[in-house]
This record gives sequence, C-alpha cells and structure tokens, in this order.
Amino acid sequence: ATMTALNELMSAGYGINDEKFRYAENADPADADAAAAAIQSLLNFECNLLIADNAEFIDDIQKKAAENQTVKFLVFGAENDGKNIYGYNANITGVDYLAGIVAGVVTLLTGADDFVFLTNFL
Repeated sequence: ATMTALNELMSAGYGINDEKFRYAENADPADADAAAAAIQSLLNFECNLLIADNAEFIDDIQKKAAENQTVKFLVFGAENDGKNIYGYNANITGVDYLAGIVAGVVTLLTGADDFVFLTNFL
C-alpha cells in the first residue's frame, strides 16, 4: 500500500519525480548491515531529508546523522535529538469517519455506484 501511494504521488504531476524522490524497499531494520546499506544508498543521492517509517532504524540513523549534519532525518516513533533527527507519529483517530466522508464525496462527484470501502478499525 505504501509503495502504491508513493508511485501515485510521483505520477500526480506535482513535480515529485525520480530525480527528487527516492525510496528503499524491504529494508530490514533487524539486519544492521542491510539497514546501514539502505540508509547509505539513499544518502548517496545527496538528499537533504530522509524519512524512516520504523523506529528500529534509529541506531543506524544516529550513526549516519552524526556523519551527515546537513541532512534532516524524520523517524517514525523516535525522539527528537535537538540536532538533525526528528520523531513523528501518526494519529489515526477519526480515520474511519473521514474515509467515509471521502467515499461519499467521491461517489457523489463521480456518480459511481460500485464504490467499496474496507476497514479494520471499526
């Protein structure tokens, strides 16, 4: 689902493309060598922002952040370090309600009569 969303974002015409946006798939934070290699591969593109979706990457990110002071690292579930590592969290309260509103609006705007909605948060 994440890769689909990222691919749709890059194809939407907002100027986000392969030249400006890179991602690493299937990076395993439990495998320290693989995690470090994935982080380094992204840093090799001379990025200024690296977003990690798992706090388990924090050990490798802390090492790379110390070596790359000009890069900002956003890490899900991590604590801010006051330098270049920033934590973020997601609040999904109300997601079902908002998704239902979106489903209704899309149905009205498109005239769709075969729109479905699936959730596991009920």
